[in-house]
Amino acid sequence: MAQKGQTKTNKDKSHFKFRDQLLYQVVDQIRDAVMVWDAGGKLILFNESASNWNSKRYSGVFLRIGTCAEELWGSFYDYVVDQSAESK
Repeated sequence: MAQKGQTKTNKDKSHFKFRDQLLYQVVDQIRDAVMVWDAGGKLILFNESASNWNSKRYSGVFLRIGTCAEELWGSFYDYVVDQSAESK
């Protein structure tokens, strides 16, 4: 039998799980590119549009959960510089 307070904790955990799943579903339905970063600057969520935009074809960078923002922006910069050098 559940102890007093344990049922509330389980309900709270299931609420957060539902909320997180709902967030993923909503972000996935957005047509624009969406990337969500945590307070530490790590990528925690992105949608298909962001994945397509951040592909080898368009930016030379692939998105991965846990990627640091600085690393991603640095990769973009390196890609643009390389493309610029190749076009000369």
